[in-house]
Amino acid sequence: MMFKKRVVVFGAGPAGLIAAQAAEDAGREVFLFTAPDARGNPRKSELHGCQYLHAPIPRFSRDASGPQRLVRYHLKGSSEDYRRKVYGENWDGEVSPDEYGPEQDHYAWDLRDTYDRLWGAWFSRITAMDLNPRMAGRLSEVRGQISLCTVPAPALCLHPDEHKFVSQGIWAMGSRVPSGNETPENYLPYRAPDMTVECNAEVAPRWYRAATVFGHSTIEWPAGPKPPISGVVAVNKPLSTDCTCHGRPTWHRIGRYGEWRKGVLTHSVYERVRGLLK
Repeated sequence: MMFKKRVVVFGAGPAGLIAAQAAEDAGREVFLFTAPDARGNPRKSELHGCQYLHAPIPRFSRDASGPQRLVRYHLKGSSEDYRRKVYGENWDGEVSPDEYGPEQDHYAWDLRDTYDRLWGAWFSRITAMDLNPRMAGRLSEVRGQISLCTVPAPALCLHPDEHKFVSQGIWAMGSRVPSGNETPENYLPYRAPDMTVECNAEVAPRWYRAATVFGHSTIEWPAGPKPPISGVVAVNKPLSTDCTCHGRPTWHRIGRYGEWRKGVLTHSVYERVRGLLK
């Protein structure tokens, strides 16, 4: 199926800007919409803790071949025990140790640096506006022949009472590697060594994942009592949804939160969009 040139992208987080760049690289005219900040300007997403790209974005992850750094990946225990510890007895889906293998190292590219570069390139072309399901649908019809939605799927669901958005609640805490004395805001009870992801499937300690990549750290605990530590926040990680709103063949949900699906990696947005626009 051939699409005309205009593409609408909803959301200006990392996935949204990667989608917009992929569409422009495919020769399309891109209209990019996102929520406003307190001053009415496009709102830039805050990135918390350890986040990184598993593959570079052409021209924006430095020279698209570097700088890359090796991430050491370790699993203590088995994948099955890890799955049970994090998701309970009823989840049989894939977990990260299944994807990477128990000791499979991999390369990382700096997501924050890439996002900053994309933001600088796209800021003047982003339209800030309060989006709702019907407004998004209307903009999709008027402005573009294909729409790429990276906004969290529940936010643009037309019938939230009829659709399920399955997620896994966890506790998480993130910080930069401190340059001096730690404070209660950046103290972590355990900090993985730099460029390391550790998955712990054993009963103790209670945390199940600790990672430090490019100087930013995260530690995560499964659902249950809140860890008695300052700075811990509740996080809902998408697993699946049956939502079919905006189910036209020209509307595509993109990225982990847009698709509301586990295991979608941010870098994969670029190639997916390029594939859609062939």
